Amino acid sequence: MRHIQRPDEHLLFALPTMATTDAMAETLRRDFHPTGNLVIKSHQHASFSQLDSVTPEDARLYADHWFTTSARRLVAPIAVTTCDQVLSAALNQKSTHLRLLAVANHHVVFDEVHTFDAYQRELLVELLAWLGATRARVTLLSASIPHQDAVDYRNAYVHGLTRDRKRKVVVPYESRYPGHSLIDVAEDGELRDEVEADVPLSAPVEPVGFVTVTSTEVAKTRAGWALQQMAEHPKCHVAVVCNQVDPTVETARAIAASLPDGRELIVLHSRMTRSQRSKVESHLRSRLGPPPRHPGADASDEAVAAYESELAGYTTAPPVVVVATQIIEASLDLDFDIMGSDLAPSPSLVQRAGRLWRFRDEVHRVRRHGAAGPSRTMTVFVATNKDGSLSARGMFPYSSAELRKVHDLVTKRPLLRIPDDVQSFVDDGRVTIEDLNADVAWAAEVQRDFGAKMQMVASANVSKAKLLKDVIASPTLTYGALMSLTRLPDDEDAMRTRYIDVPGSTFIVFDSGKDPSEFVTAGPVPANIMRAATGNQVRAWQQATLPASGRHRDDLLALHAATLASLGIEEWKPKAAVLERQLPVDLALRDVAARARQADGAKDPMGAFDDLLGWA
Repeated sequence: MRHIQRPDEHLLFALPTMATTDAMAETLRRDFHPTGNLVIKSHQHASFSQLDSVTPEDARLYADHWFTTSARRLVAPIAVTTCDQVLSAALNQKSTHLRLLAVANHHVVFDEVHTFDAYQRELLVELLAWLGATRARVTLLSASIPHQDAVDYRNAYVHGLTRDRKRKVVVPYESRYPGHSLIDVAEDGELRDEVEADVPLSAPVEPVGFVTVTSTEVAKTRAGWALQQMAEHPKCHVAVVCNQVDPTVETARAIAASLPDGRELIVLHSRMTRSQRSKVESHLRSRLGPPPRHPGADASDEAVAAYESELAGYTTAPPVVVVATQIIEASLDLDFDIMGSDLAPSPSLVQRAGRLWRFRDEVHRVRRHGAAGPSRTMTVFVATNKDGSLSARGMFPYSSAELRKVHDLVTKRPLLRIPDDVQSFVDDGRVTIEDLNADVAWAAEVQRDFGAKMQMVASANVSKAKLLKDVIASPTLTYGALMSLTRLPDDEDAMRTRYIDVPGSTFIVFDSGKDPSEFVTAGPVPANIMRAATGNQVRAWQQATLPASGRHRDDLLALHAATLASLGIEEWKPKAAVLERQLPVDLALRDVAARARQADGAKDPMGAFDDLLGWA
């Protein structure tokens, strides 16, 4: 089991969102394809293992049907998963033993760890102790990690390495940005600790200026700001980043109503079908992704000519305005000339600012702006109540404790020098789980408006597996201690891995009406979908899956009920396990579902599917 002694250790890549997981899975599939290795993807809505192999013979070596549960997928030689699937190993649950076995036999890479909320950070600390005790290699990646988090993570791993039950061993640490640290045990048994500053950037990086705009009607403010920027800078690419899907849709609609000629509007958020989102992301990469690379001094004339042609198209592409959620801060490598963003945690603002003036040199910016300007500027939209206080509804999915700190930061320190100010900026914006639990008024308002199930520290302490105290450092490990790892908590909400978690569902979207969208499955739901769905059908339907939560989930659940009724099905119990959590809906029955929602007292109009906006 000591995979560290083997040259062929497995790889487990954990990312913060389904979008980043999907993107990394595709990257690793391309990279590992020539080696014959298989890559398995796992997240809440990836109910099909999607094995990729060089030959069908290789695929048969793996019982892909065995990988139908999230815990089992972690055992795969190369697994790409959302961080929640890995952090669940630090919870008491029936599959904890399998998750712990899986992570102990992989090189575990956690990407974008700055996105973890306070509760996720507690789970990671507990899990790192286990990974240290099993000598598993761990890599934590982030461009903006708070100093205290780095200290906690390093010490947790050391406590596991040294089996230090009382946590007396503390490793001093000085943050260096940009930089990296390494902790290991040398051959002589001594702890090896290295902290190094990375090579300074070869060219100075322009500071980012923050301009805050407060409003009680933020959607109108965002749209008005974007239209003004397009009018003043007609050649520039403009981005508007929102924290929630509904405001993203509302802002996009307002912009679309007055969109200038020659300007393309692109919308991106999580409430889109997989094929729709994939197409949007691909389009964004082609328009706003990294510039083409020069083929080199030894390249042929044809290759150089092709490069110059591609570069000319890249730099003179028609301008776009992008309205998106925080998806673009982590999962897409894009470059914008002008950006406005909702108020967000300090690491997120740093990440969003990294998409501003990312690739183009000063010559290209002058060409677009007409003047390079003294600094990059990000406009920060702050939702307020009529009395001027910060709106809790506008903060979701973040906490008021967190955003109040960041609001003070961008107000008092409106200029962010990179890299000099990044570490202090993220440190000063950090909150603890105690801060969140003390914010009672905010929690009550979020629960009322969003129906969010709050993960409180009391239930977190009940559900955490206590790996360090009861297992790793125990002088007399008992069968009872091991059994406790798989004990299910009385409160199912204690099984969650995020401080805020809104229940969601995944739907397979069909449309038996006229002129169905290219992003859904055309035609009615097959009458035999419950008992005779084939593997090829299931694969095809994955492209039409759509996640939803809140009132939109309620709308689609009503549409699902209408769909089943039309097929004479009383209860959704498909024979194919991969379809258990994917609910079929037929858009042609939307009016039937809308009447059912109205009869139940729903006040908001029924949602609809749109080729630009997704389900809105």
